[in-house]
Amino acid sequence: MQAIYALLCLVFPLISTLILFRGSRLWDDPVAERLGRAVVYAILHLLPIQLLGALELMHVAGAVTLFRVALFDLLILAGLLAYRVRRLPGVERDAQAPSTTARLPAVPASVRIGAAVIAACYGVFLLNMLASYPTGTDAISYHLPVAVRWLQDGSLRIPSSREWHFSLPGNAELSMMTLLGTGWQTLATLPQLLSALLLAGASYSVARTLGAGTSAAAAAVLVLLSVPIVTFQAFSGYIDLLGSAFFVTAVALFLRCHDAVDAAPRRRTVLLRLAVCGLACGVAVGTKPTYYVYVGAFVLAALCILSIERDRHRVPVQMAAIVLVAAILVPSAFWFGRAQFATSNPIYPLKVEIAGHTIFDGYPRPVLAPPDADRSWVRSNWDWPIYPWTEWKDSGFSYGTGTGLGASFATFIPLGFVVALWGMARRQRSFWRPEAVFAAASLGMGVIWWFTLNRNPRFAIPLIAFSCALSASFLGYLMTQRRVSFGVLLVLSLATTSVISAFQPAHSLLTRARIWTWSRAVYYGVPSIVDDLPSGSCVLNAANFMASFALTGKHLSNRVITIFERPSPLTAEFLDGRGVDYVVKMGARDEDDRVLSELGAKLIFEDASVLLGGGEANPWRIWKLEGRSGHRNASAISRRRCFEL
Repeated sequence: MQAIYALLCLVFPLISTLILFRGSRLWDDPVAERLGRAVVYAILHLLPIQLLGALELMHVAGAVTLFRVALFDLLILAGLLAYRVRRLPGVERDAQAPSTTARLPAVPASVRIGAAVIAACYGVFLLNMLASYPTGTDAISYHLPVAVRWLQDGSLRIPSSREWHFSLPGNAELSMMTLLGTGWQTLATLPQLLSALLLAGASYSVARTLGAGTSAAAAAVLVLLSVPIVTFQAFSGYIDLLGSAFFVTAVALFLRCHDAVDAAPRRRTVLLRLAVCGLACGVAVGTKPTYYVYVGAFVLAALCILSIERDRHRVPVQMAAIVLVAAILVPSAFWFGRAQFATSNPIYPLKVEIAGHTIFDGYPRPVLAPPDADRSWVRSNWDWPIYPWTEWKDSGFSYGTGTGLGASFATFIPLGFVVALWGMARRQRSFWRPEAVFAAASLGMGVIWWFTLNRNPRFAIPLIAFSCALSASFLGYLMTQRRVSFGVLLVLSLATTSVISAFQPAHSLLTRARIWTWSRAVYYGVPSIVDDLPSGSCVLNAANFMASFALTGKHLSNRVITIFERPSPLTAEFLDGRGVDYVVKMGARDEDDRVLSELGAKLIFEDASVLLGGGEANPWRIWKLEGRSGHRNASAISRRRCFEL
């Protein structure tokens, strides 16, 4: 039944969105309208889970289960149906503004061929995703374990250990939790693929708003989708793409609020549009702290533009600020409240210090984001200007979820961005044109990325999207002036990057097909015995940080304490306090093995021959703590809460 409830948690918000927008629209541009509806759907999907989570934290309601979420979604759907029945169909609409997608001209052959190349590349990734299980280092080490824990425990609270991996905002993990409930684990990465499509639509809208033609905007989107960071994240459990997609969507919708000077919308419409922009920002803020600074910069820029244009839209800046901030808090306030409730720090795990005085206690910045993390891609800061063309690798693979811009980006975007800036500088009297303000804001966010986000390429996905959108006009110029040369260069650069990117999933898929091994345990390289442990077993991952999701078992029935939460060395107090049934180790024997042996634990598995990447020098071991497994201990596990001290 849980799978049915999970599907209902996805379908009911979709129906509610369709009912809410039936007979009405906020944007006359079809692309912007679809982006706005996608944002509303995300809110209707996330908000019921957050509200139930808040009630559980306050001990007003019981566990957060998919059944209760589906019931909440059904109540919202019923309320919207009643509202639409009592209300006259249709709403007043503003005068039709020129649509950026009206009467689409024929798309050049180079763009069509490039789209086919990108589709083929994504098809290889999709086939591998459907035939495997969720991937991504951060995903399987803590994003997915968090989602599984919420699904098993029925609580979104921060654990008593206050471990930072389990204290971050979790809008993306809420979607993962719902999709894991379907029983098809690979669907947990579906939000990232949908986010790639959302990012593409938002970038297209931005490019069109800035004056690019439809073909040029489409070419810019193809370049964006070919960027390896975007491609790999679209099929992984990383969450940067989801947050970036909603942030770029907020910017795209805001630019569409006021780009038609001759058709200024009514105040009510402007406020509703600003609210949707704020909701999109709120989804990003509730996804990852990275977007705190991006959204803060966006709000300041948006209020400045609204202040300058207040005579046209007649919306007081104070009212606009209230609407924006309130909308941002709708899908993110739960995470601030949860952190305040558990730690007295609303932005935990971030630590806030001013002049050496701690305002909010948490983890220092070097722990959350090592200052030298960018040395995985460059040797020094002087290498960043040539990063699109040269990347110094130390990871042993070409592209991945956090590395690589690709041949198409390197070929067109840096030059296109410079040309766009140069063109704006020559039109000094038109500084407040949308593209000029947008370019200045993008440069400001680039400074933020450099100084506050430790120059991590995957944290720059919004900047990558904005750069592609700004370069669209340059691509349009090349498309008209050098049609054949541009077409050949575009297709070849897209094909080069796509072939290199697709090699990794194709190799993985063909390797498993050759040996015909599709089991989850073999895929993750863990002992298959973990799939057969008694349901509800409390398993301590003392092996490696990437094994936590794998150790939950093929039915997600094992409760896993991650390696981040374990003491070193292990203690009897910790094992007893958590009700641990099994301890998973790997590598040479150490102090943990001695402690487990003294406690009378039984070694039930010690083998490496069947494991991918294993060997006699690095064996896996599974210790069973006698008298603490199976149905005899089920109630004890429930009382002690494997996830809490």
